[in-house]
Amino acid sequence: MTGSEPTPSGPSSGWIVLVPLLLGILGSGLSMSLISVPAPVIAAEVSLSDTGRAWLVDSYPLCLAAGLLFAARLGDRFGRRTVLVIGLGAMALGNAVAMLASAGLVLIITRAITGLAGGAVIASVVATIGTRFRGRDLAIANGAWVATVGAGNALGPVLGGVLTDRLGWRSVFAALVAIASIAALAAIRLLPESRGAGRPGFDPVDLILSGVGLGVIVHAVKRLAAAPVEGTGLLVIGVALLAVFVRRQRRATDPLLDVALFARRRVSVSAIQLLISAAAAGACIYLVSVHLQLAEDRSPSQAGLALVPLALATTAGGLLAPLTHARLGSALVVRIALGVQAAGALATGLGVVPLPAALALVGLGYGAVGTIATTALFEAATPRRAAQAGVIQEIAFAVGTGLGIAAFSTVAAIDPVLGFPIALVAAAATALGAALLPTGVPTHTHSAADDRPSQ
Repeated sequence: MTGSEPTPSGPSSGWIVLVPLLLGILGSGLSMSLISVPAPVIAAEVSLSDTGRAWLVDSYPLCLAAGLLFAARLGDRFGRRTVLVIGLGAMALGNAVAMLASAGLVLIITRAITGLAGGAVIASVVATIGTRFRGRDLAIANGAWVATVGAGNALGPVLGGVLTDRLGWRSVFAALVAIASIAALAAIRLLPESRGAGRPGFDPVDLILSGVGLGVIVHAVKRLAAAPVEGTGLLVIGVALLAVFVRRQRRATDPLLDVALFARRRVSVSAIQLLISAAAAGACIYLVSVHLQLAEDRSPSQAGLALVPLALATTAGGLLAPLTHARLGSALVVRIALGVQAAGALATGLGVVPLPAALALVGLGYGAVGTIATTALFEAATPRRAAQAGVIQEIAFAVGTGLGIAAFSTVAAIDPVLGFPIALVAAAATALGAALLPTGVPTHTHSAADDRPSQ
């Protein structure tokens, strides 16, 4: 995939291109956050088990991650605006089907398909931002991106809860249809077309390896507690599939994912920190929502309102982080942010401070990590590899969210009383471990390899 400069084909220029891009991000974010709160109600009505309920939520981010590589390649070849509009249209259609579904399996399948469409949206948005903005403008654009995610997280739980209480859970999917449709119209009107250089090809084997490998790993995580032998075997298979994928990418002349970027410490550490931060935040949102409704008998609206401090703090963290990173350096800011997030997750699980304050710490750290670690990824890549950095960023976010829900909900299911605090303590420990990862400026020096088109 190539991160070449965009070739405008419309009247829009400058910062106005962020309007449809951020609307697309908002639509994709709401597809996740709107479902977390009504999930227990939906699961009860369509007879989904605890595992099925978790799949209802995390099938979207996991399929989003699986579809990112293919969507990014499509955007490079046929145009990122084109792929963005198609993805938004598919999201609208998928949510319309979900709105009418009456079977749990149909809902999970439509969520998975909508996740693939979300991958098309995210890949197009991130590649456009990464190739259009550099330096301080890139940090601002990424801050706006994270702030929009925070706004979606703030609106999602409340809107999902209110709609479920007032109009029923099907109205949640109706709202997603409307949002995706508005975003598609804005993209058609305001966004210039851009694409990568050349005509990159497609290898279905690599697409299958990456998607199936990721899915098997997540299923393995869900099975480890109930069936350790089966879970371990599946985990080995999933890791083996991804290892074959990486090996093929290293040998390919036109790779879907430039895995050589991970040889740079700044890239690999930033990706891991993004993944773990997303895992901790995703687990907090899902587990708190389920706990409040099933253990404390709160309504969906009340559960949604309880999550607002986390979402607002995510927005604040995304906006404030660029102001501190010039003075303290990106590595220190990310370490501090992960420490703050870990403290919030620990306090949420143990109940040692009021829930709003604890969740605000989780969100503040998550927003800061999202902005600064993402900016570090783009800065570590050359302009030609900006699109690749964007793909790595979004895979880390999506896989982190899905794995966080899968892993920590499995921990929570171990015990009906102690599972909730134990799961959040584990999430806190994971975030703290990510804060201690060794980092620093990239040691790689610029070479001719950096100047060749990154496919």
